[in-house]
Amino acid sequence: MTTDRLLLVPPAADSVRPDGPGRIAPGQRVTCLPGSLPARHGGRGGGILVSIGQKNSMVDVYGGTRRRIPNQLLHPDAGPFVAADRDARGLRTANASGRGWLPGWSWLGWTVAEHLEYARGERQLPAPPPAPKRLIIVACGSRKTACFEAPAGDLYSGSYHRAARRAADAIAGPDTRVMIVSARYGLLDLTDRVLRYDMRLGQRYAITADGLREQAEQLGLLDTAEVIVLAPAAYANLAVQVWPGAQLPLRGTRGIGDQMARFAALVTCRTTVTTLLSRTPDSPALLVTPAGNSDQDSDGVRRGQNHPAESSRSAGTLAKTGVVDHVRRTTRSSHGSAPSSMTHPPTRILGNRMSGRHATLTSPRSRVDPVRLVGLGRPEGGWSRRRLERSSRAPPTMVSGLSA
Repeated sequence: MTTDRLLLVPPAADSVRPDGPGRIAPGQRVTCLPGSLPARHGGRGGGILVSIGQKNSMVDVYGGTRRRIPNQLLHPDAGPFVAADRDARGLRTANASGRGWLPGWSWLGWTVAEHLEYARGERQLPAPPPAPKRLIIVACGSRKTACFEAPAGDLYSGSYHRAARRAADAIAGPDTRVMIVSARYGLLDLTDRVLRYDMRLGQRYAITADGLREQAEQLGLLDTAEVIVLAPAAYANLAVQVWPGAQLPLRGTRGIGDQMARFAALVTCRTTVTTLLSRTPDSPALLVTPAGNSDQDSDGVRRGQNHPAESSRSAGTLAKTGVVDHVRRTTRSSHGSAPSSMTHPPTRILGNRMSGRHATLTSPRSRVDPVRLVGLGRPEGGWSRRRLERSSRAPPTMVSGLSA
């Protein structure tokens, strides 16, 4: 946040804390730092400003006494309240480690003396650091190490995050900054020590696009010339709102497996970011992976979810190719009643398990039964007696529209 000098007007009469640098006035609450009060009173406390002088101010100390205290020993009660209010709205005020404030919010740690210096023009807000030539952003992960606090680079232990980190290290060059975008903390350096958390995008206190943009400005990253995002859909969408020209090497991927393959290709130098950006999506693959209860290695990532860019090949497009998202199986009761239909959860269709002219569909909640695909013929070896018996118990589902 950049504060203009023209905004230095007296705060509201009912204001109990400053709302900007230099906006200090009587009636605001302050903390008396150690050494400001007699030792018999504990040496510290709090009170309300009565009048402000150049070196000392009169404070109505809690407890009924009024004392004149040096300005450098008076700290306005603003930081925790402002930070908590902004944090609940997805905006960040302090550094991710919790030690110190972002440059534009450093005034929250000032004493009354430092506020007066700013009002006289003797103090300035610290300037953001210079922008790197290249910024690589990696998504956080839901899997974390079993610790209370750790550096961001060691906190996330999921396979997806580790693969993305290896790819980022492989393509990083001189003057490249690798950062992690976290649902809780926003942008993290690999050395930032943070507390373990459990949060996803969209929840309360989670980072928002406005919060990420302001944080990037405070860290001097908003004007970075080249930004590469190695993150799934939710985090890529968030980054694009801050850096509209960001490069998305995962553009056009159809799931976690495709994204992991691209990470591996970057690590082994079998492809480059430029090559991935120029690649156009191929025809829809015969791979539909349900969310299920499988491990989610990245916050907000569902396995099988398309990447944001060029994700128009949605379920409707897949339906036109004949790929089914579920299998309806028909069973007969022991009394010979009419068959009843049961709908099962999404089915995994593995195109790489085609053997000759035979394919198999498996349902995660049922025993494996062969499914005949129209136009693909019978399985190798023919229909054995056991297969026919199983087929009579649960007749195979007919799926049309697929070609070998």
